Amino acid sequence: MSDVKWKHGFTCVKCIDTGFQASANYSLTCNNWSYTESPSAIPLCHKVKFGLIKVSVICFEMTTITGSLSASHFAERLGIASYTVRMFMDKMRVDMKSNDSNPMNNLSG
Repeated sequence: MSDVKWKHGFTCVKCIDTGFQASANYSLTCNNWSYTESPSAIPLCHKVKFGLIKVSVICFEMTTITGSLSASHFAERLGIASYTVRMFMDKMRVDMKSNDSNPMNNLSG
């Protein structure tokens, strides 16, 4: 994810500086503000309370499976509340629809 998010280089969102220190967990910390940004800090994952693996499973299946997918199916399979899955799937659909003309362009926020 970090390769995709910072493919054009890191820029601090607080001070626009490009200097950073890398962490073992792929987070980058601004040299000026000591602001740490995670590679998973993207609009699609904002306020998501379940892990990135589960996010990846839902995203992958929503983009590759042509049939109908139910939130209850994911909820049971991944151990997440059905309402939470439904809200994330709605968020994903809105993001996919907004990116129809430029797919994959809004991954970095």
